[in-house]
Amino acid sequence: MFIYEPNKESVYKLPILDTDPIMPVLDWRHVMDTYVANNGHAVTKQKLKKHIRYELEMLVEDLWETFDLCADKMIEEISKS
Repeated sequence: MFIYEPNKESVYKLPILDTDPIMPVLDWRHVMDTYVANNGHAVTKQKLKKHIRYELEMLVEDLWETFDLCADKMIEEISKS
């Protein structure tokens, strides 16, 4: 069994920063601003939920694209650490 040791840091050589958050922060101001920019001020709870789902889907899509770019290198680095 492996135990995570937060004070012991590994050095990984990846094509991305290994300290970058997996998903960027999605704040409420961004949600509201992008909703208004895309849909105007006619808002309902259902429309806002649909917009939030769309924003989350875009974040997940970006996450997988980034993962695909560096998955092989991640596996290599994890295997040798």
